[in-house]
Amino acid sequence: MTQSLTLRRPDDWHLHLRDGAMLEGVLPETTRHFARAIVMPNLVPPVVTAAEAQAYRARILRALPEGARFEPLMVLYLTETTDPADVRAAAASGLVTAVKLYPAGATTNSASGVRDFDRVRGVLETMAEIGLPLCVHGEVTDPAVDIFDREAVFLDRVLDPIRRATPGLRVVLEHVTTREGLDYVRGGGPDMAGTLTTHHLIINRNHILAGGIRPHYYCLPVAKRETHRLALRAAATGARPASSSAPTARRMSMRPRRAAAAARAASPPPTRSRSSPMCSRRRARSTGWKGSCRSTGPPSTACRRTRSASPCARGRLSRCPARSRRAPGRSRSSIPASRFCGTSNPDPFPPQAEPDERTIPMIPTSFPPREEIARLTARMLLEIEAVHFRPQEPFTLASGLPSPTYIDCRKLISYPRIRSTLMDFMAVTLLRDAGFEAFDNIAGGETAGIPFAALVAERLGLPMTYVRKKPKGYGRNARIEGVMTEGQRVLLVEDLTTDGGSKLSFVDAIRETGASCAHTAVIFYYGIFPETIGRLQAHGVTLHHLCTWWDVLAEARASGTFDAGTLAEVESFLSNPRDWQDARKPADPTKSL
Repeated sequence: MTQSLTLRRPDDWHLHLRDGAMLEGVLPETTRHFARAIVMPNLVPPVVTAAEAQAYRARILRALPEGARFEPLMVLYLTETTDPADVRAAAASGLVTAVKLYPAGATTNSASGVRDFDRVRGVLETMAEIGLPLCVHGEVTDPAVDIFDREAVFLDRVLDPIRRATPGLRVVLEHVTTREGLDYVRGGGPDMAGTLTTHHLIINRNHILAGGIRPHYYCLPVAKRETHRLALRAAATGARPASSSAPTARRMSMRPRRAAAAARAASPPPTRSRSSPMCSRRRARSTGWKGSCRSTGPPSTACRRTRSASPCARGRLSRCPARSRRAPGRSRSSIPASRFCGTSNPDPFPPQAEPDERTIPMIPTSFPPREEIARLTARMLLEIEAVHFRPQEPFTLASGLPSPTYIDCRKLISYPRIRSTLMDFMAVTLLRDAGFEAFDNIAGGETAGIPFAALVAERLGLPMTYVRKKPKGYGRNARIEGVMTEGQRVLLVEDLTTDGGSKLSFVDAIRETGASCAHTAVIFYYGIFPETIGRLQAHGVTLHHLCTWWDVLAEARASGTFDAGTLAEVESFLSNPRDWQDARKPADPTKSL
């Protein structure tokens, strides 16, 4: 039996590059192995028109690594207002390769998709006329339909009526998950094709549900029964011969890739077998046009990455549930089947085996603007009354100096929805500004930083430790609790920082272990003492934060939380805190803030 498949320069038939920082992170991984890719258009907002596709293509080309040879094949997002003339012009110019159909609410960023298929009849007829393929996410969103049946029901209610009403329409059923989907593709004639994704060849629904829910295996379309997985694997490995006129039909990408923070790899279409007739049940299907795809279900969750505990991936995120380890001198595109997940078993997840527990939660896949993160963080702090303004009766800080402002970030841990949102904001801020693989360990500063460090570590799938303010005076007399090893890149997490002084003590304690610490992250940064950033930078530390007093002041004004006089006094303090304090400080202060 063949044990390996060598792919010299394959195409990726289903790629999510997203945009911005995610595009810049994913694209180098793609260009390292693929010559071309079908680029999915479900951005926010989606790529609907030819002009939007042209602009997106330009952003992709600008993000290409130097010297990379890669051609993005652009796809338009089908909506009920898509202009057939725009589609025709885009196809004629060679700009677009296909149009993508998302049933509204079926998956990530599909809210702009199709509910009433009568409204896209003109576009589909134009596509049939010019030979432009329709790529399909094949699931109904009717809540009355079981999630494991939504692909099969889509074939009956939606796809078959569309194809019967639009002869000559070329269709690609993407990421097929069921035996029914395979049979439909094989029996669909020369205008029908399909694609597979790697994780559907590896896991079945037991891995999601057996022995407890494992959300990290949840990715739409969800994995189905073991019988379907075996049928998909047989199709992918050629166990059931098929023929096709497509020039790339004999290629199949088994290399895992990052897509929408998802661990998935696209393969070319399972080809049709003209000896596999459509079953009598499908021949007898209704030829009505409208499908039952009108009900919009809840938005889907992006695929979750998993963590490999193998020595070659220590402390890093793997690219898929079956990380393929690279042997010296071997291209990633040549992967023996027996090497998946570092096991000698060609099937890394036998049907009855317990799923791998070495998993991490979903990595955020959207990157809100910094200004929006700051505004929403300030709004949440105000909502839970963590912000206190009292200029007439100033607070006395630990330094002994007065302040009209006080913030209590510790309250955040008692509000799960706010806490979760802020940790998402922290994760995307770190991924965007520090890097996707920048850290090996997350350390919290005693005591307020400990819960936030635990939450960030959970978000990023990394080990967590904490740093004491001083040795505890007995036992090991250590300042570091947990496992921190020499050479690890450690992120220090705290709730807030004023002038950065306390952070330097924690950083020094981390560095004494032989680890490095070049970044610290806080929810709240005062942002009023100009020397803070310079002090941290002089110590080799970069500060990441979500919002400042200026963001809180702006949101407080917008929301009317405090009266105008109070806000004016607070602004006076923020503009010149030293002078404000000097005018109100006790007679003999011994320290500055």
